[in-house]
Amino acid sequence: MKTLNYYDLLDAFKLSGCPICRLLKSDAHRFLDTLLYEFVVDRTIQAEFRKSRGLCNVHAWHMTEMRGGNVGTAILCQVVLDEVSTLLSSASKKTASPLNRLFGQQTEGALLAERLEPAEHCMCCVAVNASEKRYLETLSESLDEPNVRTAFTASAGFCLPHFRMLLKESQRDEVRAVLIEGQAAIWKALIAELELFRYKVDPRWDGDPMGPEGNSWVRATEMIAGGERVFPSQRE
Repeated sequence: MKTLNYYDLLDAFKLSGCPICRLLKSDAHRFLDTLLYEFVVDRTIQAEFRKSRGLCNVHAWHMTEMRGGNVGTAILCQVVLDEVSTLLSSASKKTASPLNRLFGQQTEGALLAERLEPAEHCMCCVAVNASEKRYLETLSESLDEPNVRTAFTASAGFCLPHFRMLLKESQRDEVRAVLIEGQAAIWKALIAELELFRYKVDPRWDGDPMGPEGNSWVRATEMIAGGERVFPSQRE
């Protein structure tokens, strides 16, 4: 029996960009939507938010863009600021010891900075990591199936980061062969589009007008770096 991940991937192959990146962006959006509308007053979630010092940069800004999520964002931000303010208040009552510097120990400022560091990972990153693992496992098991192979070879292909992950995840020679052959053909086609784009932006070009190759440079950027907002620092 096929999992939902299997069918999600088949659908994602039909769309632009790396299918895994596309699904992860959707998963992150769904996670934040659920967080804001169902869990902002949950004490366990708030405790985790205190430990993680909120979300990573990418997912924190993503949260501010969620429709109607301003109140939930305010609640969670207040939880984090309350935590760090408490740490500051307790630190301000201590006096720095000159012996710390004498014996090469950390200064009070360095110790406080350390206590302000996140003690947990961004919870959205954790959720996205789990989703990514499932997609990679599904593809490593099914990429050589005729329908999945056809969908892959007709798609925009995988971004370089996810291509590397798939190479590591794939245990069977048949899957690796499909992956390498298909991706090589996709990259070759994209290189040809970039070359055509470069010709057509030249003022001396007098051939056909710009076509789909007009945004090849954007697609090439995603192909190399991965989708926008898919790889925040805590996921590296």
